[in-house]
This record gives sequence, C-alpha cells and structure tokens, in this order.
Amino acid sequence: MDTNLNQWYECAGKQYFNVWQAYDTHLSDLLCGKAHVEYVIDPELVESLQGIKRPNTDPLYIRSLIITQLKKLRKKYNKIRLLYSGGTDSHTILKLCVDNDIYIDETVTHMISYKQTPKLNIEYLHGIKFAKDNFPRCIGKVTIIHPEIDDLNFYFQRDWYKNIDVVRGSPFWLRGQYIHRYMPPADNDTITLTGMEKPQINYSAGKLEWCLLDDPISEYMKTDSIYHIFCDKNNPELIASQLYALIDNFGSFKDGHNCVYDLPANKRMDCIKKLGYYSTGKAYIDKALVGKKSFNTSIKNKLWIQELLHLGHNNIMDLIYESHNKIFLKYRDIPYGVEYNNGFVKSVGKFSQKITIKQDGFDT
Repeated sequence: MDTNLNQWYECAGKQYFNVWQAYDTHLSDLLCGKAHVEYVIDPELVESLQGIKRPNTDPLYIRSLIITQLKKLRKKYNKIRLLYSGGTDSHTILKLCVDNDIYIDETVTHMISYKQTPKLNIEYLHGIKFAKDNFPRCIGKVTIIHPEIDDLNFYFQRDWYKNIDVVRGSPFWLRGQYIHRYMPPADNDTITLTGMEKPQINYSAGKLEWCLLDDPISEYMKTDSIYHIFCDKNNPELIASQLYALIDNFGSFKDGHNCVYDLPANKRMDCIKKLGYYSTGKAYIDKALVGKKSFNTSIKNKLWIQELLHLGHNNIMDLIYESHNKIFLKYRDIPYGVEYNNGFVKSVGKFSQKITIKQDGFDT
C-alpha cells in the first residue's frame, strides 16, 4: 500500500482498521478491563521524529520545507491529485504549487448539498473558484463531486458501522462522505495529497508531548495512494517546525489535547499564519466557523439535516438516530469507549504513541 502514514488499532495483539470491529470482537474483555484498544501510527514516523533538534520556525522556512517535498513528489509520481476542501491546509498546498510551478493533475472536492444550494456549499465555493482560475495552467482537472441520496444507502445495512467498506478508523461522517467511498480510483503511479494534519500537543503533568489523535485522520486507514503533506515521515523537520511554532504562539496549554482550534476565533488565524499556512481570504473558512464541531452540531451539518428532511427523507434521519442510539447502548460501558450527545455517538478520541517535547528538541 502506497502511503506515508500507516496506522491501525491494536487490541490483544490483533490489528484492526475499524475501531468498532475492535470494540465488538473484544467486548467482554474491554468491559472488565482485561483489554484496551490502542491507536498505533507508523513506527517509521515516530522514529523519524525521535531526537530531532528544534528547527527554524519562521513561516517562510516552513513553506520552503513544503515546497521542497512537493517538488520531490512531482518528480517521483506520474500523476498528483489533491483532496481540496479549500480550507487553510489544502489551500496552502495548492497555492504553493501554483506559485512555484508545481503542476497538480487534479483537485477533488466533495460538496454537501443534494440540490447544489450555494448556502450549503459555501465552505467550498471560494476554493473551487481559486482552482478554476488556475486551470489549465497549473491544474489539469478540477473535479467536483456532488452527493446523491443513494450515498446514504449504507444506513439500511445492519451493523454498517463495523463494515470496513463503509467506516475506516473511528469517525462517523453523518453525510457518508468517507474518502475511500467517493475518491476516484487511483491509476498506477498516482499519489493523492491531503492537508492532514495541523500540529497537536498533549499536555500532561507539566510535559508537552507530540502525538496524533485518531479522529479524523484514522479515516484514511487502509486507503491506498494517500500522502499526508503535514504528517510526513519523509519530512519530519516540517512536523517539528510547525510544532515549535505552535508552542511559541499558542499561550497556555490545557491538560490533555491541544490544537489551533482550541484558540479563540479572533486569535486562531494569526497562529495559523505563523505555522506557515495561507489565509483563504474568507474569515469564516480560516476560522473554521462553518464546521469543526463535535456531534454534528456544525452549521453545515445542521443545514444538511434540514435539507434532507425538506427533501422528504425523514426515514433516513430516523434510521441514523436509531443506529447511533443502538451503538451507544451496545458499547457505553466500555471504559473510555464512546460518547453520546445530541442524538449521535462517537468513539472517544485515542492518542497515538507520544514523544516528549523539550526546549531544544524532541526526546529520544
């Protein structure tokens, strides 16, 4: 499998690419504390970061690290496509390609509205315009995927949440927009770039630790031709540079998981720019005001539910609530297993392996 980030769940010595399969297989042992589910990321990534010294954290230097890696990938692969939401991560990748004559063969954007309603698709329209403005000089094809009601047919399957052809990793995407389900099949010698993942820090007992949280990046488990630009074992200096830039500009850390989206909205974009990202030109995108909320409470998911009901598909929405309630009741007694709110269930986030971050570099 051609990816720069192997990842899986592990329980009782067995690997899983769907956390719900792990819960189900080891339910009795999990309930009594004889087993627990671990989130494991690529040992080669962990090894590449161990002992790395604190690098330059200037935003221009960070961008130079991205550009160098993009040029290497352009030489290596016959076709490069970009999963392009138009958010700060994927927009930074595309803008650096445009500004540095790095040709992207295809951008792929998945929309939300069944009726192609601009209000519902607003998060993506600005990015699509940018992509089209640079077609065909810098981009070979601008692919826009519009959802169909039939995309939700998996909800009619019994135990859909344990089916790896539907769910990979842990996330439950309400709209069913799983990457492996909508991404066009890859040709040989094709790589698909993603903007995963902004730097994350775990703060515990006065120590700062590098780690990854499984949601949302675990969605890409066992998915071929994926290359995460900001989580790249072949470019560990980029990870370290962004992480120290985050430490320098974040302020005080709370116990547990910390990332830029924990900052107040008015401070968020300033920090993001210092990590080397570009502004999209739209504050509601830069500050993630439309999405990035748990339990489907984001504006876009609320509007999507309204549209689904307006189209007369109350039965599907009832089925979604029913299945989420069933999942919660089945696994609710697993320690640190699931959370339930607003009628929706999710797996409790799981940390990967951790590395202590010191003043002058990562621990060994």
